[in-house]
Amino acid sequence: MKILVSYILLILSFCCSATNGNLFANPTLLADTTLLGLVLCPGETQAEYHGSIYRFGEVGYHTFTSSMGTDSVVKVSVFQSPVLDFWATTSPICKGSKDGIIDFWDNVDITAPYQFSLDGDQTRDVEYNYTGLAAGYYELRARNRVGCIFEYELTIPTLPNLELETHIEVVGCEDLVPIRYKLKSPPQPLQFQWQGPSGEVLSTDSLFQASEPGLYLLTITNQCDTIRRGIKVTIEEGPSDLPFFVPNSFSPNDDGINDCLQAHLSPSTQLLGFQFLIFDRWGGEVFSSNDLGGCWDGTKGQGTWPRHICLDAQG
Repeated sequence: MKILVSYILLILSFCCSATNGNLFANPTLLADTTLLGLVLCPGETQAEYHGSIYRFGEVGYHTFTSSMGTDSVVKVSVFQSPVLDFWATTSPICKGSKDGIIDFWDNVDITAPYQFSLDGDQTRDVEYNYTGLAAGYYELRARNRVGCIFEYELTIPTLPNLELETHIEVVGCEDLVPIRYKLKSPPQPLQFQWQGPSGEVLSTDSLFQASEPGLYLLTITNQCDTIRRGIKVTIEEGPSDLPFFVPNSFSPNDDGINDCLQAHLSPSTQLLGFQFLIFDRWGGEVFSSNDLGGCWDGTKGQGTWPRHICLDAQG
């Protein structure tokens, strides 16, 4: 219960007396009336005044007699304070930082101006944000001019860490193999960087396709966190019971990726002799090599392509 306003109304009467033929006017105090407004804050249902209980909208009178024999009348009225139309927002911050902000607003009513305090600190007059806050729980209090207090609970959350899950990828007959990963990230801008087996930066896109085996490094960064993962890309192996493997396709387009065709020896095979022969559809020899590293680029003369590939190896 809060007292909203009170004032005194004086009611005087004048009495006349004559002394030696002279008339004098003597004011006599009959009664004074005090108008007293009691305010119910939100959650309160009744107010008390001198042992009397009042509810919202009720009016009462109290008469008091002073030692001088004069009466004093108090007129009591009960009002309900409006609920402060108020709201506040927070945003997630990085773990360990102190750059949290609480912004708040209100719609001004008849009980303005307001005062605010955060976690019981010094009261502020009409300042609508708090800055430099760590993550955690806060209690914001707003008090209107009649003394009613409104409490609001707020939390400044922290942004979650980046989580990255990767897999071993296999590059085979295809020109490129997309590197897959699973990323859990808050809704923030992200920066990506892909580095090749030699450490060179290959791409800054979120998606990347590898063209050769090796260890690739993926780095992902947001405003709070940086995460790095090495992703292994291996070459596709042929059936385990074969001593060697030859891909069934290649792309001789001079892009530096799978531009030539060559045989791959199984690690368990001991090579004693090697001959790699390629013939066209008419049986003409297109390419031959006795070197395991021999690689056919798909051309001969005007670019005749073969229909048959023969490989003869001993081991």
